[in-house]
Amino acid sequence: KRLLSDIIKEEGREGFHKIEEEVNNSIKAIQTVIATGGSAVYSEKAMNYFKSVGVIIYLKLTYETLNERLGDITGRGISLREGQTVKELYTERIPLYEYYADIIFDCEGLSVRDAVSAISALYTEHSENC
Repeated sequence: KRLLSDIIKEEGREGFHKIEEEVNNSIKAIQTVIATGGSAVYSEKAMNYFKSVGVIIYLKLTYETLNERLGDITGRGISLREGQTVKELYTERIPLYEYYADIIFDCEGLSVRDAVSAISALYTEHSENC
């Protein structure tokens, strides 16, 4: 019952990641899309849990597009280290997203509707091959 920015402010970055890991590992869902926060990839335990119960799809965007979509991050609550830039965070996370992904889907230049249709087809194809 707190905003993400408040949790990070009150608990610190590491405290936030601990809470996030606990929450992610407690999710019990069937046939459900779970859109995690970007920092979920810092928890090997949570990512392995997600892999055990579903398919992980990394929605790939360029830094420029992501930065444009984020807009003003001051009140948003992004898990940045002291002095870290959003560009540095983006660069740090990409290898983690790619490592855990079962499917990497490039969303660059697609409308939401087109992306959802394409992802649905990819998921169906992936599920049939597993």
